[in-house]
Amino acid sequence: MIDGDTLRVRIGRRTERVRILGIDAPEVGACFAVEATRAARAAASGKRVRLVGDRMQARRDRFGRLLAYVTLPNRQDLGRRLLSGGFARVFVFRRPFGRVASYRAAEQAARNDARGLWSACVGGTANAAARAACPAPKPAGGAERGRQKRRGL
Repeated sequence: MIDGDTLRVRIGRRTERVRILGIDAPEVGACFAVEATRAARAAASGKRVRLVGDRMQARRDRFGRLLAYVTLPNRQDLGRRLLSGGFARVFVFRRPFGRVASYRAAEQAARNDARGLWSACVGGTANAAARAACPAPKPAGGAERGRQKRRGL
């Protein structure tokens, strides 16, 4: 596990970095990053997962990571699970991915219930001290996102 949206997965004799398709978890050092990484680790670490590509997306990102949905042994979609818990937000790069509607619904439900980062980082029910310690996440996309990702590797 690297962070909340990137895993290391053994495929045969190789280890690949896999970017979970369609989500963006807080970057290392950002509000709720530790919790997002912990949630992803608890769900997937040491488990046999299934990687599923998306015909609408590239096979790899510009950092060489595989882009895939991650299916857990219990058949749960890890990306959707992280969105539902408020550990990530939907991330669309260039064109929508196949599961975008269900991912947006999962994110909206987490927002509505102020789960995870939606209460700790952007207002909601967290107290003033917690909000001050957790500034609102920057929107995904653009050159700034690329610089953040390079540092996170």
